[in-house]
Amino acid sequence: MKIWKKMRNKREDVAVVARKLKKDRVSLNLGKYKLNSRRNYKAFTKDWTNWLRTTKGLSGDAIGNAKLSESLFDMVEGQGIKGRQAGNSGPDGEPWSRDAIADMNDIEKFFRTQNYSEEHLNKLMALDKQMDEWKNSSEVGGGSAANIKFTQPASWDDADGTIARYESVYGHYLTDKYVEYRNSFKNDNLSAVPAEWYSSEPGEARPPMWQAMYAEGNFLGKNSMSLHRIIKDAIKDLQELDFELDPATPIPIEGQGSAKLALEIPEIAKMFKMMVDHEEYTTASGNFATTRAATQIKNVPIMLKTNREVNIVKRIAQEMGGIPNDIEKIFITMSRRQMANMAKLAGWKPHPDSTYMKRKKREAEEAKETDEVKTSADVEETDWRTIMKVNA
Repeated sequence: MKIWKKMRNKREDVAVVARKLKKDRVSLNLGKYKLNSRRNYKAFTKDWTNWLRTTKGLSGDAIGNAKLSESLFDMVEGQGIKGRQAGNSGPDGEPWSRDAIADMNDIEKFFRTQNYSEEHLNKLMALDKQMDEWKNSSEVGGGSAANIKFTQPASWDDADGTIARYESVYGHYLTDKYVEYRNSFKNDNLSAVPAEWYSSEPGEARPPMWQAMYAEGNFLGKNSMSLHRIIKDAIKDLQELDFELDPATPIPIEGQGSAKLALEIPEIAKMFKMMVDHEEYTTASGNFATTRAATQIKNVPIMLKTNREVNIVKRIAQEMGGIPNDIEKIFITMSRRQMANMAKLAGWKPHPDSTYMKRKKREAEEAKETDEVKTSADVEETDWRTIMKVNA
């Protein structure tokens, strides 16, 4: 039908633009709705891939862990230090929280998928919030490697190395004092790590594991951001995507007030105005053609152009209210009863050029031509005498 040609052309134009974009399709499952967007997948995963390569490539002296074979990634994935740092040669260290990284496998899956769910976003945002708390916390045993506590010799007999007093140190065990004691009295050949890796106070040290997780810039001289920075950027990236509703999950216009709300969206109001003004949408019985209208509307993309229109959609489809993203395109559906209600709100009445109104006009004219005024001569006498005669 001609009145929908422009709408169809617009849908085809959108599809052409989508094909020209050299980006990967991304989908988000939000309640009963599916939304689609496009994103440069390689750019999105680049920092994560680089972080994996960097942390897996750092081990031994580079992270002050010469006697262990595990990499920096292994340390982060293992969520801290259990017991002694290096067999019997290191001081006791308290393990940090098993919750330091909620689940490395989940993070891996997040950066490898193209099909997101609300759960993915919620988990990532919850982890970001938790890491903010850990990063700024001085709680011993919390989710920050700056708070891992070790006990080291504080003073000793210079003659035989008998330890007189112990003290706590945080972040890393290979301090100047510990190395001095081990090399002097245990015949070790250890080297102290950079002073910034440890501290006498919780929350102040910046050991390799802390840097890999929380550093603001590059860490350990490598061209890699920290895991926390990567997570924050990933959240920002997803929140800035412009989504389009999948045609398979249209928004139902239902419930009190939703019809009026929907008509505040200019493109929806324009569609109903087109139907109100066209004779094809008046049925032979003089009603609004709800079936025809529903069939047409469900295939037409509705472009949202302002924040106000997006907010109206989020009020109608409340499942979408939880995402900060802009929604550029939606599809709608509704019951035949609601369709008739919206047409009425849009000013519908039987179209004067419709088959129904033409028939009504013709019937009225025919009735006028054949109308005869009855006179007294046409009326049979039915007074009491006639009745009595008949009855007799």
